[in-house]
Amino acid sequence: MNRIIGTKCSLITSTSITEGEFIITDKNMYFFALRRLKDCNHDFKYPLLWLHDIQLRRYNLHPTALEFFLINQRNFLINFGKKLLNFNRKTRRQIFQKLMSLKLPSMKSSVNNLVTTITPQIVFKESKITEKWVTREISNFDYLMMLNTFAGRTYNDLNQYPIFPWVIKDYTSQVLDIKNPDVFRDFSKPIGIQNPKHIEEVKFK
Repeated sequence: MNRIIGTKCSLITSTSITEGEFIITDKNMYFFALRRLKDCNHDFKYPLLWLHDIQLRRYNLHPTALEFFLINQRNFLINFGKKLLNFNRKTRRQIFQKLMSLKLPSMKSSVNNLVTTITPQIVFKESKITEKWVTREISNFDYLMMLNTFAGRTYNDLNQYPIFPWVIKDYTSQVLDIKNPDVFRDFSKPIGIQNPKHIEEVKFK
């Protein structure tokens, strides 16, 4: 088993930040935590052949992270941007390009895989997910989740957690009459003042 690349990094989850080392060999991807905690073990080993997609991510508003998606529906977020350990966005680019050069058979075919400077708008357009949604090839939930993914949102970081639009306000009726305007929230007002009692509070701020 040959080591291809390895670097210090942080594994980001919704509840913790674990400093460690990310290693890629010709067979597997590994993460080893620098500190061993009795109540939590974040070490992992995944076959490279499981890698389905890689998305460029921000962490703390800096473009220094990557999110990895596997064919078994798992994903993990790695940040390469902590200056204390002397790694940065250049390291992220090296990891990304190295994995792309392997041309793994299970990797998603996407324009995002070609360069690290591609914009989310271009990736979104190339994906054609809106067309798939319109023709009912994907559900509303799947469409919204894909939009969140393209926007850089992830379950692994509470600061970038997926969001969903608030459309209806009627949660008591057995059947929704979509022709009745009272079923929907007031789209002329922002979310913060949907409740009338908040309108006066906002006026005096």
